[in-house]
Amino acid sequence: MQAKRKKNRWIYISVAVFTILVFIIGGWSALHLNQSLDAKGCFQLPEDLVDIDLPIKESNVRFLAIGDAGTGGEDQRLLAATIKKTCKDIGCDFVLYLGDNFYPHGVNSVSDPLFKHQFEDIYRELELPFFSVLGNHDNQGNSKAQIYYSLKNLKWKMPNFNYGFSAGPVDFFAVNTNCAPSGMSKLHGMISEKPNTWNVVFGHHTIFSSGIHGDTVFLMRQIWKAFFHDQVDFYISGHDHELEHLRIDTTGADYIVSGAGGKHYRNPTDRSAVKSSIAESRFVYQDNGFVWFNAGSRRIEIRYYDSGGQVIYRFTKKK
Repeated sequence: MQAKRKKNRWIYISVAVFTILVFIIGGWSALHLNQSLDAKGCFQLPEDLVDIDLPIKESNVRFLAIGDAGTGGEDQRLLAATIKKTCKDIGCDFVLYLGDNFYPHGVNSVSDPLFKHQFEDIYRELELPFFSVLGNHDNQGNSKAQIYYSLKNLKWKMPNFNYGFSAGPVDFFAVNTNCAPSGMSKLHGMISEKPNTWNVVFGHHTIFSSGIHGDTVFLMRQIWKAFFHDQVDFYISGHDHELEHLRIDTTGADYIVSGAGGKHYRNPTDRSAVKSSIAESRFVYQDNGFVWFNAGSRRIEIRYYDSGGQVIYRFTKKK
């Protein structure tokens, strides 16, 4: 009997220890998950850090999109010079900066020298606002530093992890695609609150692409098609280091990939690794370049430029 009581006591102790360990491990896992989500920028700031005021008086708004630019290398510098000349010739009001702004691991603080080396020095002569989102390389560093940099450099605009603004006849919605389900939920709320002639969503990761990363996962494609495809006129992204235009039907969104601001698929090894998209790829270019938009109330003109400033593709979209 005494041996049985002793055995039962050890069983109770073992169960208690196991339960305590489960709570400790579960709590540690939850804490670790929370820290991981926080590092990716998945928790929206309570308020936007800065106000966005665009003094655009014309009915048309002209903007360009570049992503995966932050290398600090010669390709980024050459393209910046081309953008400056192009904007002088045809006009630009601002830039959509599509993530992977600072290779290889983002920035550590608002005083990180990469802000100067890979942004300020390169775009010094381009007096335009840069509306920025985070890429997957950016959130390897201090993601909040890129938001707080908006207070330090008025050219840099990232008031929150997800945010919106209007310019002319266009509503713009910036999404942190590193936290795709959370970002999509916030996007749904923003779009429903701000009807306008045109809706443009921009983020880092692709929905559809025939680059190395290719289309997003099946579940995210289904969520996008169910809730956003017919509400959005353009989804603009980087992530794949190319310029591309894709469509999945004749009525919904156009999908623009502009991830060649500093990176590219010039290497034959990269080109051999590209994937096929389930969407129709109407144009693809695997070297450095950018995409320019001229949006009026009933018509948007889109031009694709190579690093030498030549128009290599264009199309228009009408309401």
